[in-house]
Amino acid sequence: MIHFPIYLIYNSNRGLDISEGEAPYKISTDRITKLLLKQAGPQKVKPNVIKIALEYDKVYKSLPNPTLSKVAKYFAVNRVRVWQMLNLLKLDQRIIDYLTNIIDPKENNFWTE
Repeated sequence: MIHFPIYLIYNSNRGLDISEGEAPYKISTDRITKLLLKQAGPQKVKPNVIKIALEYDKVYKSLPNPTLSKVAKYFAVNRVRVWQMLNLLKLDQRIIDYLTNIIDPKENNFWTE
């Protein structure tokens, strides 16, 4: 009798599929869950909010008659969102420098507006 490794994995329809081979991301367990896959899988990096705010500021300062509405149209967001992002730049410069230089995805994803 031949034994080969199999594991269960969630498909796009939130159902389970049986797959052959070693478990993804080198997870060594008898039961693979969504949580284990999420923890062991690659980390998605969210955009850095300070870098986005700096882009908004750059466009705002480049306009001949700057208004929040014009910047909002340029980035396809609403005027209030532009105002919120530009207010982030009023933080202490040390905080802005720290948040701009974050490389680790987990630490970057921790910070939001």
